[in-house]
Amino acid sequence: MLGVAGAVLGLAGHPDRRSHQPQEDAKLTDKQGEFFQDLAGYGVTQEDWGDKVEYARYATFMYGGRDAPDDESLFDFQAEEWEHFKETPDEHGSSLNRLAPYLHVDGDPDSESLWEQNQAGKTTMPRRDGVIKLDNWRPWGDTDLDATKAADPSGLPRFGDDGRPGSFKDFREDIDRVDVGSIELADGGRVIFEKDGVKQVIDPLAGDNKTGRETREEIIDYLKGLHDLARPDGVYDAQRADEMNSVFAQTDRYNKLEMIEQYLDADAPAAWDENPDRVTLFGERGSPGTFGDFKHDIDTVDVASLRLQDDGNIYFKRSGKWYTLSPNAHAKLSEKDYDNLVDYLRGLYDLTHDADGVLDKRRAAKIDELQGNSDDYNDLDDLKAFLDG
Repeated sequence: MLGVAGAVLGLAGHPDRRSHQPQEDAKLTDKQGEFFQDLAGYGVTQEDWGDKVEYARYATFMYGGRDAPDDESLFDFQAEEWEHFKETPDEHGSSLNRLAPYLHVDGDPDSESLWEQNQAGKTTMPRRDGVIKLDNWRPWGDTDLDATKAADPSGLPRFGDDGRPGSFKDFREDIDRVDVGSIELADGGRVIFEKDGVKQVIDPLAGDNKTGRETREEIIDYLKGLHDLARPDGVYDAQRADEMNSVFAQTDRYNKLEMIEQYLDADAPAAWDENPDRVTLFGERGSPGTFGDFKHDIDTVDVASLRLQDDGNIYFKRSGKWYTLSPNAHAKLSEKDYDNLVDYLRGLYDLTHDADGVLDKRRAAKIDELQGNSDDYNDLDDLKAFLDG
């Protein structure tokens, strides 16, 4: 039986010839359908074999190949378009009208089907006397462009249906518009989330025709990553989700999954549990530079090392060495630079300790991480605004 089917498929050729010889092709297709229906009547094959042959021929020609994973049936993978094809009668001997590109699923995210090439304007070329149709051009205007995907089972709008969603990079750049706490994982690889106050769903196999399957899968993987980060122990942590929202609202620096994870899970800060046994008066040896120099290089200071002494001395560890600022000896520092340094280090201390002087290790580690990656937060006001954002 497979041999017979293969022979018929081999004889059929490409359906685009209908534009040149519609009557001959129509007769051939009709004969194929009748042939398989007759066999079905005898119990030799399935009743829809005729339609399957027709759909396989048309879909292969129009989309540029068998657009389905190798290990999955074309008819199962393209279930919605296949169902539409079966329910729609042909027109004038052609089954082009039975295809529905907006119901078609991208079976190979790594390449563009002829439909996607058409959508991207890659099937024609302008010239002075008109437009040239390239070899990848297909008569999409004869297909059913009005048939669209059924609504999502959740009843929510699909991502991108009301506009141009853009690329994955665009989505990640605008992650501050997504409420991390709203992300839910649904069946079939779908993800529900709230963006700009609108609860919506993104489906790897369905959605607007402006976003390819590969882009949707990238966005879904990203949202799943954020979902998991908000549940470090498998249980939703509202405080952690709020912190992620706060960080995203203030900067794009941590939009990548690995960056926000690094920020959230910062290790215990350096020198937090050390007690200096020997300190050097800051500025006593070499040139201490100005206060501006010190602030610019604040990433060399372990924030958790700050110790405020009752006698006014301030201990800190810088580039692996312990120093002290003393109210009784300014070494080579000017009076102004000394005062600015004291105010600055006391400000850092206040940002990392509570009223009882207890160190917030996590916050100190975050400051080390922030200032180690950028000079944008060297100023105390900017740093405080970010942390309290």
